[in-house]
Amino acid sequence: MFRDYDVVSQGVLNANGNITALYQEQLPWNPGLGRPQIEAELDREEVYYPLTHAQKRIYYDNKFHPGTAVCNQAFVVRYKKVLDPKLLKQAINLVVKKNEGLRLRIVEPDSETETRQYVSNFKNISPDYFDFSGPDSDSRLQDWAKTTTAEPIELIDNDLFYFALIKCNPSESGYYVK
Repeated sequence: MFRDYDVVSQGVLNANGNITALYQEQLPWNPGLGRPQIEAELDREEVYYPLTHAQKRIYYDNKFHPGTAVCNQAFVVRYKKVLDPKLLKQAINLVVKKNEGLRLRIVEPDSETETRQYVSNFKNISPDYFDFSGPDSDSRLQDWAKTTTAEPIELIDNDLFYFALIKCNPSESGYYVK
């Protein structure tokens, strides 16, 4: 479908679950260039939200089992060709920038409030790079992924994700997400 304009909105989710619009603007839309981009991000003060019940379960599991990766989930994505690490890093940063759920941070309360979360401002990340080319590349990659997945992620006011770029062998590459 061909459109000449696309409406871009910026809003905030309030405590009642309603979105309060901060501004709305109609921008020219070029189908060849994708959706319009707003260059300047809105400066905002941190807004704290309560944890969902599922988040509370993960938080308390980590509190009751410190130093373990009891709630970690991870996967490796492999491509049957060698990807440009710079472009893959740009793609990962774009995903993190566009998805507030990846930028959630947990803060521990003072004695009067419950554990809360907020959406941190975007900051470029530099994923680690690992080259597993050589003998036994598949088993070395699996051992590394198993070991890395078993390492706990610090929950309090830190990124709740980890990305690594990997070269599986001379003709395959990909990335690891935890």
